[in-house]
Amino acid sequence: MHVQSNGQFRCLGWDNSADGNISAQTMVELDPAMQHQLKVKLTAMPILIPLVADGIRYNKQGQLEEFDSDCGQFANGGEIDGFEAQCEPFDPEIIYSMDAPVAEPVEVDYQWERSFNANSGTWEVIEGADNAEYDPGFIEESCWFRRGTRLDGCTLVSYSNPIEKRVGGNDCGDEPGDTGPDDPIFIECIADISLTANESGWAQASWNTPVATTTCSVSDNPVCTGEEKEGFEYAGNLEDKEYYVSNTKKQWSSAKEECAAIGGQLVQLKDELENEFVQDAMSISGVSTAYIGLSDESSDGQYQWTDGTNATYENWSGNAPNANGQTDFAYMGNWSGGKWYKGSFWTTKNYVCEITCSAPTDQSDNELTITQVEGPENGSQLSPGNYVVIYEVSNACGDIVQCSFEIRVESPQDCPEETMEGFISLGDFNNHQYQLSEDKSRWLDALQTCDDQGGYLTIVDDTAENEFLTEAIKSHSVSTAYIGLTDIAGDGSFLWSNGAHIDYENWSQSPSMNNQADFVYLGAWTDGPWYLAGQYTEKQFVCEFSCEDLPEIAGLQASEQNIGVYPNPVREELQIVLDNGGFEGYWLTDLSGKVLNTQVFDTPQPSYALNLSQFTNGMYLLILEGEEIGRKSFKIVKK
Repeated sequence: MHVQSNGQFRCLGWDNSADGNISAQTMVELDPAMQHQLKVKLTAMPILIPLVADGIRYNKQGQLEEFDSDCGQFANGGEIDGFEAQCEPFDPEIIYSMDAPVAEPVEVDYQWERSFNANSGTWEVIEGADNAEYDPGFIEESCWFRRGTRLDGCTLVSYSNPIEKRVGGNDCGDEPGDTGPDDPIFIECIADISLTANESGWAQASWNTPVATTTCSVSDNPVCTGEEKEGFEYAGNLEDKEYYVSNTKKQWSSAKEECAAIGGQLVQLKDELENEFVQDAMSISGVSTAYIGLSDESSDGQYQWTDGTNATYENWSGNAPNANGQTDFAYMGNWSGGKWYKGSFWTTKNYVCEITCSAPTDQSDNELTITQVEGPENGSQLSPGNYVVIYEVSNACGDIVQCSFEIRVESPQDCPEETMEGFISLGDFNNHQYQLSEDKSRWLDALQTCDDQGGYLTIVDDTAENEFLTEAIKSHSVSTAYIGLTDIAGDGSFLWSNGAHIDYENWSQSPSMNNQADFVYLGAWTDGPWYLAGQYTEKQFVCEFSCEDLPEIAGLQASEQNIGVYPNPVREELQIVLDNGGFEGYWLTDLSGKVLNTQVFDTPQPSYALNLSQFTNGMYLLILEGEEIGRKSFKIVKK
């Protein structure tokens, strides 16, 4: 069948001769504003063909559905996080979104899936799980989760990275060698590390790389290369096969030869899973029909694959086809849920080739790759706080296992007893102390002031803390105050002043992306709603201190050196200027302590221009060190 459109009407045509030409007598003109069903009788088989307007199409079940006709914009699945491991069944934390899917400017639909063995490729849909984040609930055995994303009204789904919630495993007393099908890698992970910061407020964290062993056998796990083939579109792999969809149409016999020329064969479909995989590949490639490797050319009515084996799985449209000697070659229809039909010797169509993946010859069975995927780098200098380090171990068979340990850096000082000069004490809550500035400042200046005192612009973890701050601020007749939350990158990814993602929120209304208003303040009325302000807006602010790691404060700490670090926020060059003396080295880190850039000078530098143009938008920590200035730190915002 052929459908043509002139913008007002659709024309349907069909071949009624062996030469494949459409005559004027076989053309029917239809109004796309109406749905039509046209019954055409070809040979002895009646075919019912629904014709519809733009915005209507078939789904995988062969049913009509509405859709957004602009499905060319493809949403990626974004990134999720939330790995956890417990020795006993447990109620895990929410799996949260690290990076939102790319789908501007349209909306996206979410669908979460679960697998009890991610390497098997078998995933099941979790009914009702259609939000950006997901709470798995109580689990009794290890399982993996991933988030599927599709553009609103479209059917093409893209998936995020998988995240494991593990019950039991290597960290629960298993001995090396006690590995099985579900535990192919044994990791001897690092014990938790406890450190105490020095007088400068830092501690260096170092550890040995985890030790791992595996019982992998590479001969059981062929490697699929995904190599590009001229005239074909790579469609991915399933188990030990990879698939290619042709860009051109050929007769079945020529298609068979083309597949052999690239080292494969016309696809042989052994089950429903493979049939659906090939149908999806055709959808992605925009192919409506494609030849498969099934025919009865050798014996009329006896359908066999190209290697001479009989079909054990079939998906014919209607009953199994009758022998007629005219149509011997099977093809798949993408519009009808992947059903099979028969074509004649002269009919040309796209086709799908499959290639058997090869086994590796250059890898030993015990080869492992051990990679740190989260947390500060080995040897980092860390400020007081808790840090999680996660290692990922993979073997040649494709198995992946993770282990984690915690680094706790304690401060040697006691909790302060006096209020800082220029501040008002708001009292204590959950072993943390809060102080409200008397004067107003820009958000970035407030961030630096709190940091200079060994604290931080306050982080609100839950409703109870938000209510405590609201009442405390209100009691001093103050209506608004900055808290430590910002969308400094301007993309809607709000982060706290310590780099943590937002878990609790209390917006007056859902915030929109606005490059002019990136800094959050609390309104001290009703339930303390949050609002956005611009970088030049001045407000009072709240500094928060842990009662376990703050020095005593009798007044604001004054530096003997006047150090200028500007502009802040910075787009390209950051100027560092000292009124007297100089500094002998610097470190630029992210807020987790990972060193991104560092330099040591032979002579003290009174000024220096640091180029940050290659860094992504966000918040960084600049540490200056020298004999005259000691060690000074500054939080820098890259815009």
